[in-house]
Amino acid sequence: MSESEWKRVKPSVAFGRLRERFESAFDNAPIGMALIATDDRWLQVNDALCRITGHTEAALKATTLRAITHPDDIDLDAENLSQLLAGQIPSYQVEKRYQHAWGHYVWVLVTASIVRDEDRGPLYIVTQVQDISERKELSRRLEYFVNHDFLTGLFNRRHFELELARETERVARYGSPGAVLVIDLDNFKDVNDTFGHKAGDDVLKGVAGLLRQRLRHTDVVARLGGDEFAVLLPQTDADHAQTVADEVVKALGRQTAVLADQSIRVTASIGVTLFDGLTDIEVLAYADRAMYEAKEGGRNRVAMYRPVPAGKERGSTRLIEAERIRRALEEDRLTPLLSADPRPQHQRDLPVRAPAAPPGRGQWGAAPAQRLSLRCRALRPDPVHRWLGGAQGDRADCRARARGSQAGAQCQPIGQVHRGSEAGRAH
Repeated sequence: MSESEWKRVKPSVAFGRLRERFESAFDNAPIGMALIATDDRWLQVNDALCRITGHTEAALKATTLRAITHPDDIDLDAENLSQLLAGQIPSYQVEKRYQHAWGHYVWVLVTASIVRDEDRGPLYIVTQVQDISERKELSRRLEYFVNHDFLTGLFNRRHFELELARETERVARYGSPGAVLVIDLDNFKDVNDTFGHKAGDDVLKGVAGLLRQRLRHTDVVARLGGDEFAVLLPQTDADHAQTVADEVVKALGRQTAVLADQSIRVTASIGVTLFDGLTDIEVLAYADRAMYEAKEGGRNRVAMYRPVPAGKERGSTRLIEAERIRRALEEDRLTPLLSADPRPQHQRDLPVRAPAAPPGRGQWGAAPAQRLSLRCRALRPDPVHRWLGGAQGDRADCRARARGSQAGAQCQPIGQVHRGSEAGRAH
């Protein structure tokens, strides 16, 4: 071949070698690769993509990208694709599901770019496809464990409180009714002590299964911790909430823990609270207080908390106390106290004192010196904590006095807020 002839064919030889290298890299790439026409037809696919999808090369070329994409994901990248074709972006990534030849769907990460002709018109789309099914499954399982109780499979406290907050906002906006049940198993410690913790776990799983069967799909059922469960009942009035709680008490009362010739009856105490304009924190706190009232009333029963008009009496010491707190918060009449208690905050009484009962109110109030025995477990994080956190002046005064107090000193009142025409704030 003469030198002139070689100069003529040299560009085509170089192009051929370049094409061979591209096709070799394309065919042997460890990830799926494809050339796709702008009308969604598969132009060229490699072996890795065939392994990911389970389809042969011929089967893929006989169909379209849209045909094997999950219906919910077809238009997932429509905007990105439009921008890519218009030259506004050089590439993009999207997670999609492709239908495998065996019928199931495979999660893939698709990276798309474009090849253009000499006039900058789009020729075809180059996609790189990675199988991310394993990562997606791991993510799904982690998300499940974040929101669910490992033992019972019910929602956990975290998820329940999120759902309760959403429902409270919805109720406040649209005015629909709703209720919360707090369920605590009676004498559950006896089951663990008599039969062992394995038997106790089986009882908890049995209770979880019973609650699933008895409640609606729209209800949110959770294990708050230990032997305590909670139920969120959307679109539920007082009568229906009472009926549901009674049915749960009766159903649980028919459960018995048995080991050899020993048996222990499983019962529960349930506290019920309606939303009635309360916050999500207050709803859960008052349901918890009502549950303890059911226990004080003899266990295996239901107690309901509902805010009552001023002047009305309750026969329940716990609910009286809860009512006092609610009213004192509304009227800004709590008294902050100094505390020298060395225990962690979640083990201490709240450093506040409620006002005494007005004359003629019977047992609505308590003696002025009575410290409220509200544990953080019952109200966590509760309206009283928010009240303490919001009183900037009082907090500063507390800190100033605390710095001057001696270790082990008794709690002393540092100020009381009165509401009336003759008094503002007195420190």
